[in-house]
Amino acid sequence: MARAFKATISTPVGPRICFEAVVQRDAGRKLLIARFGGIPLIRKRTAVLTD
Repeated sequence: MARAFKATISTPVGPRICFEAVVQRDAGRKLLIARFGGIPLIRKRTAVLTD
């Protein structure tokens, strides 16, 4: 299943791998695209913590 839905998307940080499901629709309508993942897990060194 992972192989069938594996996709690479471009993000501002660079290309990321995610799961993507595309559903074809009637003529004249846009595709339905669902994505899971592709979030860059990088730390913001200048983040401000408020408790």
